Amino acid sequence: MKLKIFIILFAVIAMSGCKKTIDLNSDSYFGVQEFVKSKNAKSKCGEKAECEGKTIKLQGILDPNNINRETSAFFLIDQDKEKYTISVAVDSSITTEVFDKLKNKGGSFIKIEGVAEGFDMNYNFSCERGMVIKIDKASKVLM
Repeated sequence: MKLKIFIILFAVIAMSGCKKTIDLNSDSYFGVQEFVKSKNAKSKCGEKAECEGKTIKLQGILDPNNINRETSAFFLIDQDKEKYTISVAVDSSITTEVFDKLKNKGGSFIKIEGVAEGFDMNYNFSCERGMVIKIDKASKVLM
C-alpha cells in the first residue's frame, strides 16, 4: 500500500515539473512566464533553442524600471508573477519611434512581436541559455 502511494506521489511531482511546448506558429500572444518556461525556449548552452530565429508574440507589463532608450532595450514582466522577465531589444532605426510610444507607459500592459535570439549566460559553475526578443518595426509594439 505504501509503495502505491509513493508511486502516485512521485508521478504527480514528476508531472508537475514537465515543461509545456507552445505553438510557435500560433497567432496567440503568450505570457512572459509561459514563453520563458516553455520547452521551446530551453536548451543547453551553446545549443540553439527551438524558438531561436522565429517570430514570437508576447504580452506582459512594461517594466517601469527597465526602459532604456540609450541601450535601445526594455523589459517585459509577466503579468502574473513579476519574477519572470524578458529583455526586448529595439533596432536602432526605430528607437525614437518605439521609445516615444513607451514614454510614461511604465507599468502598462503591452504586446510585442519580434524574433527570439538566444545567448549563453555563464554563472559560477553553470551556464543557462537566455532569450532576448528583437523588434525591427515600431508597429510590432502594441499598447
